[in-house]
Amino acid sequence: MTQSKKISAPELEKSALKYIGKYATSIENLRKVLIRRIERSKNYKEIAPEEAKQWIDIIIKKFTDANLLNDSVFAINRAKNLHRSGASRKKIIIVLKNKGINKLEINLALNSLDSEFKNTELEAALNYVRRKRLGPYRPNDERKALRKKDLAKLAREGFLYSDAIKVIDIESLEEVKKLV
Repeated sequence: MTQSKKISAPELEKSALKYIGKYATSIENLRKVLIRRIERSKNYKEIAPEEAKQWIDIIIKKFTDANLLNDSVFAINRAKNLHRSGASRKKIIIVLKNKGINKLEINLALNSLDSEFKNTELEAALNYVRRKRLGPYRPNDERKALRKKDLAKLAREGFLYSDAIKVIDIESLEEVKKLV
């Protein structure tokens, strides 16, 4: 582990501001980042754990009061990005939980997706298939031979078998447009 320069409360706040300027993050994820930043500092052993926790709590309160950190907005935006890239509901839930988002905000993010799309899971499966070039996006001579593998990939991503069958068995790209 490489050690960085000595850390103080103002330095930690600058570090936090730089981080949220670069990455969208949740409150809990920022907390983890700041803890790692303190642990990497040269004066880590000199800082009392209670003092470090207090610094982090003050920074997070300051950022949430200024609306720089908002778990609800983060969850909704992250869910939309994951959906666009072809993530299933299950995967979205796991990713948001790992970022420290609570169940209520996860449900709000999923409800936001459901209100935006007619069939959220089917559209996510279509996004995944398009991105990975499976099913209707494969050359016709390979499709039949790789059908089971394509279904298995969709299953590993967390999609229902019924949605996987619909997506993989589409005959042409014109039907994909009709399905959406």
